[in-house]
Amino acid sequence: MDVSGLRHRIHEAYKSTAEMLLSARSATAFAEKGVLTPDEFVAAGDNLVAKCPTWAWEGSRCSRRRSFLPPDKQYLIHTQCPLSQASGSNGGGGIAGDRWQRDIGGC
Repeated sequence: MDVSGLRHRIHEAYKSTAEMLLSARSATAFAEKGVLTPDEFVAAGDNLVAKCPTWAWEGSRCSRRRSFLPPDKQYLIHTQCPLSQASGSNGGGGIAGDRWQRDIGGC
């Protein structure tokens, strides 16, 4: 395992432990800390999806589902984005040029 893989595993373990111990934020702190409550996240995502058709909500059918978010609004995805722009280079995953990718994360 390389160093970046080890860092990723350590970060994931830290993040999952913190999420188990800390509850979801219930009071807004966007102005002070730049973080959203789950309700603010859903409202902002609904606004984004309504105004920009390339964004969409996705649900999660796996262990990454968060109980404080609606099942069908677990994360936002951006569709119809040229892979060369999404990855910042022409080499992302061997697909480049004018081919399009629908990148669904979560699981």
